Amino acid sequence: MKKLILILSLFLGGYANAIEFNAICILDITNSKEKWFYELKNNKFYLEGKEYPLEETPIINNTSITIKWLDDGWKHESIFNKNNGKMVEKSLNPEKNTPSIDYWKCDLF
Repeated sequence: MKKLILILSLFLGGYANAIEFNAICILDITNSKEKWFYELKNNKFYLEGKEYPLEETPIINNTSITIKWLDDGWKHESIFNKNNGKMVEKSLNPEKNTPSIDYWKCDLF
């Protein structure tokens, strides 16, 4: 039994960074139909099936998932609350110094 626990601990510890995560999010504005599919798979980030480069390794803990990613000169930070299914997305275009912040309701799975 101790060998089985040790093997499972080594297996899970070695793959801790390979956690998969999916979310379907709707912009949190009255009557919004804007919906996006977020996916973290094999340490790669996808939005609507398109891969986007990660700025740094995603941070996953008991209460949240933080993904920092890049898109056409914009830097994004998507923070998913695992407890209430909400997400805050902070974005910045460094060239134009244009910040934005959006609030989303998500189904995490």
